[in-house]
Amino acid sequence: MADAHSLSLPARRRDMNVPGRLLGKAARRDAERAAKAAEPVEDGPAPKPATRAAITLLLVTILFVPQLAINAGTLAMNFSLPAVYILIVVGLLDGVFVVGLSSLLTLVFLAAVAFFSLKFNAGHASSTSLLLLFALYIPFLFRGHRPLGRVYFEWAARRYVLLMMVVAFAAMAQAALHPFVHDDRLLAFSNSMPEAIRQSGHYNTIAFTGNLLRSNGFFLREPSFLSGYAGIALLIEIALFRRWLVLLALIAAMLLALSGTGILIVLIALVVAGLRRAPVKALIGGLALIPAMPVIANLVGLALLADRLNEFSAPGSSGYARFVAPWAFVQGGLSRWPWSLLIGNGPGSILRAIKESDTTFEIFDPTWAKVLFEYGVAGSIGFAVLLGVGYRLREAPFSLKTGMLYAWIAAGENLLDPDFNGIMLLLVIFWAKPVSMVIPSGSRVTDTAAHQGNGA
Repeated sequence: MADAHSLSLPARRRDMNVPGRLLGKAARRDAERAAKAAEPVEDGPAPKPATRAAITLLLVTILFVPQLAINAGTLAMNFSLPAVYILIVVGLLDGVFVVGLSSLLTLVFLAAVAFFSLKFNAGHASSTSLLLLFALYIPFLFRGHRPLGRVYFEWAARRYVLLMMVVAFAAMAQAALHPFVHDDRLLAFSNSMPEAIRQSGHYNTIAFTGNLLRSNGFFLREPSFLSGYAGIALLIEIALFRRWLVLLALIAAMLLALSGTGILIVLIALVVAGLRRAPVKALIGGLALIPAMPVIANLVGLALLADRLNEFSAPGSSGYARFVAPWAFVQGGLSRWPWSLLIGNGPGSILRAIKESDTTFEIFDPTWAKVLFEYGVAGSIGFAVLLGVGYRLREAPFSLKTGMLYAWIAAGENLLDPDFNGIMLLLVIFWAKPVSMVIPSGSRVTDTAAHQGNGA
């Protein structure tokens, strides 16, 4: 019988390396899983011409005619709302869309909450606001067939960036011509349009910071829309295509708007995405940039935007109205009636309550404030579930989904905005990810890796 010393040297080395072999197998397993997840999924057929035309129509109504609407007195319907339904009908006829059962059940729950909120707050709520809510969120029922998701998402994303580039160059031309052409039609072309097709409501279409024009890209309603939409296009370009000229043009459009909306969308999306992928590296990189921020700000002209940070402590300013005033107002509103905390104060009630309040400064109603004030905790949970279902296993890169979610919640009055909802549907909600694209737990596949093989 051989003793331990009689074992050959190679045998002893193999025996001593058992833990290393086991770790090597685990690493190989993880690598194989990650590689499998990153393998290109066979694309579905190219987008059908009718669906492509409907997608383009929707984007045109959002990016080029938002200053116009079907105006009927106190009510005005954005052209993007019927364009969304045209896309859904065409998509159903082309076999692109199906109804999501989870979204249907969530919408039924939301409808019940909204109905009870309207009934309990009769006299203070608006049935018109409720009808608009239903019209805007019924499209969240639909999603594309999973095998078609990637090719349709990429086509829609490319088309959005392409059309947004037209708006970006229009913003540059607007800024260049303004010192020489003193005509308000250069800033708000809708002023020369018949009232029957002019957008209602009060918008800062013509806006200045000091003597500097805040560009609205000629077509859009406000500079903040130019900044926000350019920020969304920038996230798409960073995640998928990374064309330097396009990136520079979109950044220029954001800066010409002199609005922090798009900058916040991009920063929040990239920071959250970075922390998700590599938290330590993201934190170290962020800390390393802090000393250089004043220099960077001066180089790109962000000093004007930085000055607006003082608005957070100045009642009546835009920053205070958007981010500070709503907190206290909503807190008071949730204690107005015994049922307010649960089901809110009724559809459309926040604007009426703001008008009736005795405050001497403007109060903004971002989506989170409007949902909580009008539909209470139950409605807030319903919307959270609806978006959770709509975001689950979608083709959009994580950074784009994060930016869109922040924008919907806090960057504007987006709950009842057909234009923003149209962008969210087109870039996130509609296009479901194939099941084989679900990344196994523990693997590290980046957003862009999931799009390799598609020209991303």
